Amino acid sequence: MGVDALAAHRSGVLVGGANIGDSRGSTNTASLNMLDSAGHTRWSLDIPGAWSVGAVAVGRNDSFFAVVQYRGAAELQGHGFDSGDVERCLLLKLSDSGTVDWIRDLLPSQGTFCRGATFSGANIFVIGSSLPIDGELPGSWDSAGDYDAFVVQFSEDGEWVSGRMFGSPGTEQGRALAINDAGELVLVGSFADAPWAPPNTEQSFRVGKLEHIGDSIPDGYVIHQHLAATPDWVYQFSSPGVNVAKSVVSLADRWFVSGSRQDEAPAPGTNWGTSDAPIFAYLLRLERNGTLSATFENRDMAAIDEIAATATGDLVLAGYYRDGLTLDLAGASQRFEADDLAAFIMVVDAELRPQRFWSCDGPGRDQVRSVATNGKFAYLAINAEDGNACAGDDASGPLAIVSRFRLDG
Repeated sequence: MGVDALAAHRSGVLVGGANIGDSRGSTNTASLNMLDSAGHTRWSLDIPGAWSVGAVAVGRNDSFFAVVQYRGAAELQGHGFDSGDVERCLLLKLSDSGTVDWIRDLLPSQGTFCRGATFSGANIFVIGSSLPIDGELPGSWDSAGDYDAFVVQFSEDGEWVSGRMFGSPGTEQGRALAINDAGELVLVGSFADAPWAPPNTEQSFRVGKLEHIGDSIPDGYVIHQHLAATPDWVYQFSSPGVNVAKSVVSLADRWFVSGSRQDEAPAPGTNWGTSDAPIFAYLLRLERNGTLSATFENRDMAAIDEIAATATGDLVLAGYYRDGLTLDLAGASQRFEADDLAAFIMVVDAELRPQRFWSCDGPGRDQVRSVATNGKFAYLAINAEDGNACAGDDASGPLAIVSRFRLDG
């Protein structure tokens, strides 16, 4: 099994993943597993026709939401769904016992991929990338022709509320979203192929209109968005090589955004994705109006893929590093070694100063999939190539791992 996504609940953690057969298809089965605080399975649910879990989220009254990739026709607890031979997304609402309350086909398109979800107020928001929409939907759904980023909003009762699409002639990725206490929405991801801007390019953004600086090399973005209007502001992450904004949280009326970037452009004729230029991680703090107010970078870190906020005002970061990592931790320089790509989980304060660090290293490559927090605990999801220290010294072979860390001791 591969693990894809986590959502922490007061009584444990919801884990989304897949029992892997062939790629994206006929023998993969996405699954949801509710673990209690001791790591024991309370319930499991296989989702026929689905091959991965894009995101999970906790709703009100002990409810849960899951977004899964699927293709074909199937039925789950009396709810039928059918995409033909097209890959699309399903949005599910579940009770605390694993009963499916409702299922919605997220977008009627020729191909949809979903990456993030968050619950706020009485609504569930989902972000991803999609080919052009079939038919008409309320909102702005003009497509530039390739995969475009989108965000949709459903009520907790399964009713469509709003949504829109952002795009350029190239490919856009909608990767994560966050909502603050005032109900303001921020979207992050990457885009390619200049020029690109959200609808209404005459809008005077506080940070500036997005303008691509490379040739088909992705840049990261943050969009402050009201779904029924043009964006209030846009923040662009540019570098000579690839730059991808990967995760975002809202904390104390600020936005915290993580990602990865290259400071070297790929050689002419070289695809950016296979460039030898080193990739390193960043974490940025933006004020409510999009002003950059603090940064954290470490060139030993290849990625900060996921962020979660704690109840005490700290941030929990998860990513990976190569070979070894030197980190200034609580006033002292410390060194952490790695066999190949090693996963890590780290706590930083609101000033982006590292406070605690755990390494999850194994003989092979370790891929971070998700991080979540619940009171005094943080949960980390890893797909390990060949065992991992966070699964025990005797663990070996390919593993899907969910580990729990105490944040207060």
